[in-house]
Amino acid sequence: MSVRTALLLAFMTMLILTSCSDTYFPEPDSEGGWRKNTDADFLISLDLNPKGVSNFLAYNLQVEGSTSAIVIKDGWVVGEWYSKKEKISVDTKNYVASVGKSFALAAFGIAVKDGVEGKLPVVLDRSSKLYDRRWLAEGFPLSDPRKKDITFEQVFRHTAGFAAEGTVNREGRDQQADYVAWVVGHHPQYPQTRDLAYSPGQPEEYAEPEQWGEQLGLYSSLGFAHLSLIFSQLYEMPAEDFLWNRLLKKIGFSGIEFHNPPSPPNINWFTGGGLKMTTRDLARFGYLMLHDGSWKNEQILPKGWVQSYVSTPYYPNLRSNVDGYLHEEFPEDLYRMYGSGGNFVFIVPSLKLIAIRTGHIRNFFLDRLQRDLVRRVFDMHLSHRPL
Repeated sequence: MSVRTALLLAFMTMLILTSCSDTYFPEPDSEGGWRKNTDADFLISLDLNPKGVSNFLAYNLQVEGSTSAIVIKDGWVVGEWYSKKEKISVDTKNYVASVGKSFALAAFGIAVKDGVEGKLPVVLDRSSKLYDRRWLAEGFPLSDPRKKDITFEQVFRHTAGFAAEGTVNREGRDQQADYVAWVVGHHPQYPQTRDLAYSPGQPEEYAEPEQWGEQLGLYSSLGFAHLSLIFSQLYEMPAEDFLWNRLLKKIGFSGIEFHNPPSPPNINWFTGGGLKMTTRDLARFGYLMLHDGSWKNEQILPKGWVQSYVSTPYYPNLRSNVDGYLHEEFPEDLYRMYGSGGNFVFIVPSLKLIAIRTGHIRNFFLDRLQRDLVRRVFDMHLSHRPL
């Protein structure tokens, strides 16, 4: 082969890789998984600062309770770290706490899409009532008459009226035969789930509501817990099977486990969290979100579904930077998924950048951790450095 021919082939290969950069999707781990390149010159070619990437990973090494970190740019793994102290590896399934709520939001999007396409006997959307006999028969009779007014949208915004997170006894949640009764407020031992703390959509009625930017509410995993019951009734299968078949399997997950499953073997997925997965698989979900719910040739989530959440400041579990909440220096399209213990997924669509950190630190330090992490996310990018 002549030098000219070799150069031509190399140039054509580069063009093909460049043209496919927007449509690359990682194969399942059993078939090769993510593509990876951590070479400094390659990172610079992606407009990344190699030292910034190293600093993001090293920072996690310094924080007690960190378990893993990974950075994805333009579909490339450009850096990853796993805690030897915590005995974490690339194959370890980490508990990601309330990051699991974002999976529930995605699963609900699939149900909405199925209803519109006639694949379900009902049509529902975010304005639909949470308590409807067609998909939540277990919730009747209502434990509080005000529950008839709760919408899915209020659950997702944490304004449905459910009791504050710290006041709900979790003993009824984990590995209980009467878990369903706990969720819908029918369990005599757990009155905290029976009555609403305020009227749906009226968090100002509560003496001390929480505030996230301009949004008021009470953060509630209990509200999200209803979704597993609803998915099970809609699809006539365990909610975790629906999650696996319609979402996780499609994007190449290597597997999934459940943290303190609520009522095994009948209910394993607590849709307020409860998921354990590898960090690389979590990155797959972030990559799905980055591509507006599309994977290869399939639109898994409704088109525009992700954007409808992250273009507003009203969803704590998919919290956008549209109002400068995460940092006014950084792009409005930045958003993050969050879970107790310091589990963060930062996504910047305009930069095609995903940065993930998993761990189990005390929640007292989370605000500071988030500030430190988001600054280091942008310190990685040569064109978007902190001031």
